[in-house]
Parts: sequence; structure tokens; C-alpha cells
Amino acid sequence: MQKLSRLILFFAIVYLSTCLILFPKEAIEVGKDAVSLCLNSVIPTLFPYLVASGYLSASGIASSFSRYLSPFMRPLFGVSGSGSIALVLGTVSGYPIGAVCASDLYQSGECTKSEAEKLLAFCNNSGPLFIMSVVGCGFLNSPHLGRILYVSHVFAAILTGIILRSYNPSSGQVQKALPKPLSLNTKNTLQIFGGVMDNSVFTILKICGFIIFFTVFSKSLPVCSLSPIFHAFLEITGGIRDIVSLEINFDTKLCLISFFIAFSGISVLFQVGAIASKSGLSLKPYILGKLLQGVFSALLTKILISKLPQTVDVFTKNAVGTESILPYSEFLSSVSMLCFGLILLSILLVCAIFRQRHRN
Repeated sequence: MQKLSRLILFFAIVYLSTCLILFPKEAIEVGKDAVSLCLNSVIPTLFPYLVASGYLSASGIASSFSRYLSPFMRPLFGVSGSGSIALVLGTVSGYPIGAVCASDLYQSGECTKSEAEKLLAFCNNSGPLFIMSVVGCGFLNSPHLGRILYVSHVFAAILTGIILRSYNPSSGQVQKALPKPLSLNTKNTLQIFGGVMDNSVFTILKICGFIIFFTVFSKSLPVCSLSPIFHAFLEITGGIRDIVSLEINFDTKLCLISFFIAFSGISVLFQVGAIASKSGLSLKPYILGKLLQGVFSALLTKILISKLPQTVDVFTKNAVGTESILPYSEFLSSVSMLCFGLILLSILLVCAIFRQRHRN
């Protein structure tokens, strides 16, 4: 598998390099669009979550969640209570925040390797800003369909986590959490925050690098009838935009969109692989989880469409644009969703503490 992936990546780079030499002007234009996407959308949307997830893990706050929320997380998903951080932030943010949370929790000694790999399988999800704003309002011209896609996406992730509850990627091996860093208690808040900021900047640059590479690569491929499907398989943003233009059945089109949003694409897979490799986490549970979530999401979308049909025209030429009207609106929306996630975590923690004390 390792040799095959190296061979595929080698030929992909050779092919892309050839296209850059033969069509430099077109490649530069596509690269500019990808850089603009990173600056105007990816960085302001994801960076606050990278900082928040890193700090929650590095500061030891996750220990409180592990202690009080394990009675909720372990029966449902087979992971410790600290996994609630990855579940909530990975649901209200976007790719690849869930993977960052899982890796941070394992590196900080808050969960075992097996638990971190299971968290990768169902906590790394697309965010509401992308699904409801970009896909729903921008591509489909329908906030209603955006909500259906997001609800299907979230419930599919939860179903995937429940099904993989008993799955042990490292069966037969004694699983222990990594020892907590000895220097954690000697660091002050500013030192911890500074380290988290360094890691977050490095991670966001890596994410943007993958987005730019796969955007240029996918646009360099020959065009055919299956190009939108293959494009979505590589990179979901442009691929979903191409699927919208397909002349196929309406329900089938939405189910395809729902599947690829959950599957996340090869670009996100490489992002997750780069993050997980620092901790030595396997990608097999992630790939299995994304395939399961894609199937569940498509089925749930089909069910919800039949129960909550669309009442206005979609796929019209007057679709709402994906660019923000107000400057920094995506950053403000991201921070708002982050605050919502942190408030939700706090409510869960308070309820768990109250329940435990009431029992005692």
C-alpha cells in the first residue's frame, strides 16, 4: 500500500509539472483562485478552531472532560470523555479540525492510540459554514437544502461513531495513553498559548498547501462526462460545484453531494494524514469511517428530501454567490460557531458534574 501510494503521488507530480510547463498561464490563474480561497475563507474559518483545540489539549482542560463525560462518551462511542472536545469542535468547525483535536488529545496523553484513531473516523467533519453557506446558499441557491445536508452529515457522523464503538484498530496490543508532558505544570499560560499558536500557524499553512496543490491538479485533468465525480473525489469544493451542473436526477444529485461532503476527498485525506503522522496514528479507521459516513449521509439525505421536500426552484442562474458581503464576516461567523461549541461543551460538563454529585 505504501509503495502504491508513493507511485501514484510520483506520477501525479510528474503530470502536474508537465501541465505547469505546457500551460503556465492557466495554472497561474487557478493557483491565484486557490490562494484567494485560502486567504478569504480557509484561514479565517479554521484558524480560531486550531488555536482553541490546541489550547484545550495542551493546557490540561481536557482532563476535566475525560473525568466527567466518559459515562456519556464511552458507552456510545467507546472513547474517553476527552473525545467530546473532538466531537463538538469537529462538528461545528470543518475539515480537518477533528483530526487536529484527536491528534492533540493523544499527544497530550488524554486518550489512547486506539481511541484517537476512532475519533479520526467520525469527528473530522465538514462545518456548517461550508455546507449551509457555500453549498446550500451558494451552489444550490437553497438554505433549506443546506440545512438538510448538514443535518444528514452530523447524524451520519454520530451513526458512524456508534457502529465503530467496538472497533479496535490495534487489537491484541496493550493500549495506553501517552504520558502527559512533564513540563506542562511548569509552563505558564503565555508559554502554552505561544506553543499552541506556533503549531496552529504551521498547521494552517500545511492545509492551505494541500488545497492549492489539489485545486491546480484537479483543474489540469482532461474533461469528460465523469469529470465532476472524479473532481469531487479529489477536492470537494470545486467537485461539488461541478456536480451541481450535471444533468441527472435531482435526488441523485443531492445524494452525491451529501456523499462527497462526508467522504471529504483525497485532499482532506492528505491533510489528515499529515496531521496524524506526527502522532503515528493509522489512517485505516479514518478511511473506513469516511466511507460509512458517506453512505449514511446519502441515505439520510434521501429520506429527509422525501419528508421535507424543496418548495422553491434550485440550481438557478441567480444562485447566491459564495463570497462574503461584509469584510471579515467568515472570521466572525467562525468565532461565533466556536463560541457556540465551547458553550455546548461547558453545558455538557456542568450537567455531567451535577449528575455525578447528585449520585454521590
